[in-house]
Amino acid sequence: MAPFLFTPLYRLYRSGIIYLNEDLCIKNVDESVWNYTIGGYQVIDKWLKYRVGYECSRDDLEHLVNICKIIERTIDIQKELDDLYDI
Repeated sequence: MAPFLFTPLYRLYRSGIIYLNEDLCIKNVDESVWNYTIGGYQVIDKWLKYRVGYECSRDDLEHLVNICKIIERTIDIQKELDDLYDI
């Protein structure tokens, strides 16, 4: 069985879907996750930008999905903290 490889050709987000190439996308990604920035850089877009045109493995894809989940949880925690200070 051949290893799972994919090559991101572009970084496109539309209606909750991150499109990586013609055959591969990640669904159910909130727009706030896609737009999340650290130090002025859009995290998901920056991660993909460094990988456009390179072969990526299943581990790379799983890593990207985990980054999305971590950002989503981070946004939730930030909202909870904001609510604490709205006393």
